[in-house]
Amino acid sequence: MKKEENQVENNYSTPGQAFDYAKANLHLILNESQMRSYGLGSKEEIMKMVTTNDIPLIQVPMDKLKDSTIVPASDARIYALGEEKTPRICITVRNPTGKFWIISTIGLKKYASALASQQDVTAIIEVLGLEINLLELQSSDEKIYKPITDYPEANIYEGQTYKATEVLRSLEAYRAELEKKFGKEFSSGLLER
Repeated sequence: MKKEENQVENNYSTPGQAFDYAKANLHLILNESQMRSYGLGSKEEIMKMVTTNDIPLIQVPMDKLKDSTIVPASDARIYALGEEKTPRICITVRNPTGKFWIISTIGLKKYASALASQQDVTAIIEVLGLEINLLELQSSDEKIYKPITDYPEANIYEGQTYKATEVLRSLEAYRAELEKKFGKEFSSGLLER
Protein backbone atom coordinates (compact mmCIF):
# COMPACT_ATOMS: atom_id res chain seq x y z
CA MET A 1 0.00 0.00 0.00
CA LYS A 2 1.34 3.42 -0.89
CA LYS A 3 2.05 5.64 2.03
CA GLU A 4 -0.12 8.72 1.95
CA GLU A 5 1.11 12.08 3.16
CA ASN A 6 -1.05 12.01 6.30
CA GLN A 7 0.17 8.57 7.40
CA VAL A 8 2.98 8.39 9.94
CA GLU A 9 5.28 5.66 11.16
CA ASN A 10 4.14 4.18 14.46
CA ASN A 11 7.37 4.83 16.32
CA TYR A 12 8.16 7.47 18.91
CA SER A 13 11.16 8.15 21.13
CA THR A 14 9.12 8.34 24.37
CA PRO A 15 5.87 6.82 25.64
CA GLY A 16 4.50 10.34 26.08
CA GLN A 17 5.04 11.15 22.42
CA ALA A 18 3.19 8.00 21.33
CA PHE A 19 0.31 8.80 23.67
CA ASP A 20 0.15 12.47 22.64
CA TYR A 21 -0.13 11.48 18.97
CA ALA A 22 -2.92 8.97 19.70
CA LYS A 23 -4.78 11.48 21.90
CA ALA A 24 -4.53 14.29 19.33
CA ASN A 25 -5.84 12.01 16.56
CA LEU A 26 -8.38 9.99 18.55
CA HIS A 27 -11.30 11.67 16.77
CA LEU A 28 -9.83 10.45 13.45
CA ILE A 29 -8.93 6.97 14.68
CA LEU A 30 -12.33 6.02 16.13
CA ASN A 31 -15.37 5.52 13.95
CA GLU A 32 -18.86 6.65 15.01
CA SER A 33 -19.82 3.26 16.42
CA GLN A 34 -16.65 3.10 18.52
CA MET A 35 -17.19 6.65 19.79
CA ARG A 36 -20.74 5.76 20.86
CA SER A 37 -19.60 2.60 22.64
CA TYR A 38 -17.17 4.66 24.76
CA GLY A 39 -19.73 7.41 25.37
CA LEU A 40 -17.79 9.94 23.32
CA GLY A 41 -19.77 12.51 21.40
CA SER A 42 -18.20 15.18 19.26
CA LYS A 43 -14.65 15.94 18.22
CA GLU A 44 -14.71 18.82 20.70
CA GLU A 45 -15.71 16.49 23.55
CA ILE A 46 -12.89 14.09 22.65
CA MET A 47 -10.35 16.92 22.49
CA LYS A 48 -11.41 18.14 25.98
CA MET A 49 -10.67 14.80 27.64
CA VAL A 50 -7.83 14.80 30.16
CA THR A 51 -5.40 12.10 31.24
CA THR A 52 -6.90 10.42 34.29
CA ASN A 53 -4.29 7.65 34.64
CA ASP A 54 -0.71 7.11 33.47
CA ILE A 55 0.53 3.79 34.86
CA PRO A 56 2.72 0.84 33.88
CA LEU A 57 1.20 -2.11 32.06
CA ILE A 58 3.03 -5.14 33.44
CA GLN A 59 2.93 -8.32 31.39
CA VAL A 60 3.73 -11.42 33.41
CA PRO A 61 4.75 -14.48 31.33
CA MET A 62 3.49 -17.87 32.48
CA ASP A 63 7.03 -19.05 33.23
CA LYS A 64 7.42 -16.27 35.86
CA LEU A 65 4.43 -17.30 37.99
CA LYS A 66 6.66 -19.30 40.35
CA ASP A 67 8.37 -16.08 41.43
CA SER A 68 7.27 -14.54 44.72
CA THR A 69 7.06 -10.99 43.35
CA ILE A 70 5.63 -9.26 40.32
CA VAL A 71 8.48 -7.38 38.70
CA PRO A 72 7.68 -3.87 37.49
CA ALA A 73 8.28 -3.33 33.79
CA SER A 74 9.22 -0.23 31.86
CA ASP A 75 8.33 -1.38 28.35
CA ALA A 76 4.56 -0.73 28.36
CA ARG A 77 2.29 2.00 29.71
CA ILE A 78 -1.44 2.51 29.84
CA TYR A 79 -3.04 5.93 29.68
CA ALA A 80 -6.69 6.55 30.47
CA LEU A 81 -8.57 9.54 29.09
CA GLY A 82 -11.77 10.94 30.48
CA GLU A 83 -13.32 13.73 32.46
CA GLU A 84 -11.79 14.75 35.79
CA LYS A 85 -11.28 11.40 37.55
CA THR A 86 -13.57 9.26 35.37
CA PRO A 87 -11.73 7.29 32.65
CA ARG A 88 -13.67 6.63 29.44
CA ILE A 89 -11.08 5.10 27.09
CA CYS A 90 -7.56 3.70 27.41
CA ILE A 91 -4.50 3.83 25.16
CA THR A 92 -1.57 1.47 25.58
CA VAL A 93 1.91 2.18 24.27
CA ARG A 94 4.73 -0.35 24.17
CA ASN A 95 8.43 -0.54 23.56
CA PRO A 96 8.71 -4.06 22.12
CA THR A 97 12.23 -3.77 20.73
CA GLY A 98 13.76 -1.46 23.31
CA LYS A 99 14.38 1.12 20.58
CA PHE A 100 11.15 3.05 20.11
CA TRP A 101 7.61 3.28 21.45
CA ILE A 102 4.51 2.31 19.47
CA ILE A 103 0.80 2.92 19.94
CA SER A 104 -0.44 -0.57 20.73
CA THR A 105 -4.13 -0.57 21.63
CA ILE A 106 -6.91 2.00 21.79
CA GLY A 107 -10.13 1.20 23.64
CA LEU A 108 -9.87 -1.32 26.47
CA LYS A 109 -13.26 -0.66 28.02
CA LYS A 110 -12.65 -3.20 30.80
CA TYR A 111 -9.56 -1.28 31.93
CA ALA A 112 -11.35 2.07 31.79
CA SER A 113 -14.22 0.67 33.89
CA ALA A 114 -11.84 -0.92 36.39
CA LEU A 115 -9.85 2.31 36.76
CA ALA A 116 -13.07 4.31 37.21
CA SER A 117 -14.20 2.09 40.08
CA GLN A 118 -10.86 1.86 41.92
CA GLN A 119 -8.57 4.57 43.28
CA ASP A 120 -4.83 4.22 43.99
CA VAL A 121 -4.09 1.90 41.05
CA THR A 122 -0.31 1.79 40.50
CA ALA A 123 -0.28 -0.65 37.54
CA ILE A 124 -2.35 -3.07 35.50
CA ILE A 125 -1.11 -6.65 35.29
CA GLU A 126 -1.74 -8.88 32.27
CA VAL A 127 -0.96 -12.55 32.83
CA LEU A 128 0.11 -13.72 29.39
CA GLY A 129 -1.37 -16.99 28.20
CA LEU A 130 -3.98 -17.14 30.97
CA GLU A 131 -5.93 -14.05 29.87
CA ILE A 132 -6.18 -12.80 33.45
CA ASN A 133 -5.98 -9.10 34.36
CA LEU A 134 -5.30 -7.59 37.77
CA LEU A 135 -5.08 -4.11 39.26
CA GLU A 136 -2.01 -3.39 41.35
CA LEU A 137 -2.89 -1.22 44.36
CA GLN A 138 -0.66 0.40 46.95
CA SER A 139 -1.79 -0.42 50.48
CA SER A 140 -0.21 1.19 53.51
CA ASP A 141 2.91 -0.97 53.46
CA GLU A 142 2.83 -3.19 50.35
CA LYS A 143 1.38 -3.69 46.90
CA ILE A 144 -1.76 -5.79 46.69
CA TYR A 145 -3.60 -7.18 43.67
CA LYS A 146 -7.27 -7.10 42.77
CA PRO A 147 -8.71 -9.05 39.81
CA ILE A 148 -10.61 -7.00 37.23
CA THR A 149 -13.26 -9.73 37.08
CA ASP A 150 -13.87 -13.11 38.74
CA TYR A 151 -11.58 -15.94 37.67
CA PRO A 152 -13.14 -18.89 39.57
CA GLU A 153 -11.05 -21.41 37.64
CA ALA A 154 -7.93 -19.75 39.09
CA ASN A 155 -9.54 -19.33 42.53
CA ILE A 156 -9.28 -15.52 42.50
CA TYR A 157 -12.26 -13.20 42.76
CA GLU A 158 -13.01 -9.60 41.83
CA GLY A 159 -14.14 -8.38 45.26
CA GLN A 160 -11.01 -9.57 47.05
CA THR A 161 -7.42 -8.37 47.21
CA TYR A 162 -4.37 -10.60 47.29
CA LYS A 163 -0.71 -10.32 48.18
CA ALA A 164 1.72 -11.06 45.34
CA THR A 165 2.66 -14.46 46.77
CA GLU A 166 -1.02 -15.49 47.10
CA VAL A 167 -2.09 -14.44 43.62
CA LEU A 168 1.02 -15.90 41.97
CA ARG A 169 0.49 -19.20 43.79
CA SER A 170 -3.12 -19.37 42.55
CA LEU A 171 -2.10 -18.44 39.00
CA GLU A 172 0.71 -21.02 38.95
CA ALA A 173 -1.70 -23.72 40.19
CA TYR A 174 -4.13 -22.76 37.42
CA ARG A 175 -1.34 -22.81 34.81
CA ALA A 176 -0.20 -26.25 36.04
CA GLU A 177 -3.78 -27.52 35.87
CA LEU A 178 -4.13 -26.32 32.27
CA GLU A 179 -0.76 -27.80 31.35
CA LYS A 180 -1.84 -31.12 32.86
CA LYS A 181 -5.10 -30.96 30.93
CA PHE A 182 -3.67 -29.76 27.58
CA GLY A 183 -0.03 -30.86 27.72
CA LYS A 184 3.21 -28.95 27.31
CA GLU A 185 1.83 -27.26 24.19
CA PHE A 186 -0.22 -25.05 26.48
CA SER A 187 2.73 -23.59 28.43
CA SER A 188 4.86 -23.29 25.31
CA GLY A 189 2.14 -21.19 23.65
CA LEU A 190 1.54 -23.64 20.82
CA LEU A 191 -2.00 -24.50 21.90
CA GLU A 192 -4.77 -22.27 20.60
CA ARG A 193 -7.66 -21.82 23.01
